[in-house]
Amino acid sequence: MEENQPIPPAREVKTADFASLQIQLYDLKNHVSIVVQDLVMQLQALENKENEP
Repeated sequence: MEENQPIPPAREVKTADFASLQIQLYDLKNHVSIVVQDLVMQLQALENKENEP
């Protein structure tokens, strides 16, 4: 029966998923930095509008 199948060692599972996790983390970092840059530019634009006479 299927219940008797051995569970794969944790190390095998981790190494298989590690590369894709690294890629996801890299994409997330890029996305966050883009969002932060956009927010900073919007804040600077607002400050410039407020400082105009």
